[in-house]
Amino acid sequence: MSRRRVSASPELSWRQDQALGTTMRIVRELGPTAFVLQEEDQRAAELRVSLGNPHSCSCSVFLKEKDLCKHICWLLLKKFKLPRDHEYALQIGLLEREINYLLQNPQVVPQVKIIAHSVKKLITVDDGYVKQKSIDNEDICPVCQDMLLKKMLPVTYCRFSCGNNIHIVCMKIWIDHQRDLEKNSLVKVLPIEGNCYKCTECSNYHLCHGCFQSFCHQSHTFAFREKRNQRWKSFEPKVQLSTTEENLKINPEEKFKEENKEPFSCIPQQVLNSMPNIVIRKGSPLLDPGLQCRLCLKIFCLGQVSRTLPCNHKFHRKCIDRWLQKENACPIDDHVVYNPLTWETATSKDKDEQVGPSAARLN
Repeated sequence: MSRRRVSASPELSWRQDQALGTTMRIVRELGPTAFVLQEEDQRAAELRVSLGNPHSCSCSVFLKEKDLCKHICWLLLKKFKLPRDHEYALQIGLLEREINYLLQNPQVVPQVKIIAHSVKKLITVDDGYVKQKSIDNEDICPVCQDMLLKKMLPVTYCRFSCGNNIHIVCMKIWIDHQRDLEKNSLVKVLPIEGNCYKCTECSNYHLCHGCFQSFCHQSHTFAFREKRNQRWKSFEPKVQLSTTEENLKINPEEKFKEENKEPFSCIPQQVLNSMPNIVIRKGSPLLDPGLQCRLCLKIFCLGQVSRTLPCNHKFHRKCIDRWLQKENACPIDDHVVYNPLTWETATSKDKDEQVGPSAARLN
């Protein structure tokens, strides 16, 4: 990353003015700091913007100048609520600790806590839908990030889960984007019958009844519901206990098998094996000063084997395999590693792309 700025240049101030004066919408969230944005006056243009070291944007200004564009400024100032003269709002890239500050920004966290706390006290009306929440002075539209009472545009709300308010025009644009994704997606969306199961500890981890019966991480508890407008109910697995004397006797061989049983993995072994692992050779970037495995906090050494997750974070293979026995997300950015709904269609191409380079490096 280049030399850090201490103040905004006239050009950067102009870009910040552009960002604050432009209506943009988040039509898709790719990760905690990565989004697909759409400008109001350029509905056909969808831009991928991500914050990191360095930041990136698919707009022509950034690709040409490699400097902060109005879309990156919009994320920093509107989405993450940084003051325009804040040190982090001036840099072309942010370190990991600075990204963590953005995600834990005191100006953003209270709003998230209010939403999370209010979900527990959802009020349903006679038709079974969630009641609309009252609009406060600081409430914002989650798509355009503008204050609802400031713009005074017509709003609708989520009737199925949270009751939060959103601009009607923003909701229409968001729905159009989702329809375009379904048309271009390799995953065919079909009606799902039966209960929907949700892990109570992992974020955004849902399973249909069939997948739940065939695969679920047993270390966590699940909740379920039959319809979208119903409340989540705690799932309690049925355990049949027999009080007969024969069943109470413990077979020594079965006890030995149970004690030596391999630990349950949150991710299927074939999925784990498909992730690239590399033997660290002389000249590897992982041997650069300051780089270390973020799980054991030890440096990478010659001859060790590293594993790369889909989010491109690298760890000692033993460390990350042990972690993935209990968790289905990257320990750094919480990126979901294995999604059973999309893995079947994505792996055939990804395996060829990932295994090939790994095999080449091993040779």
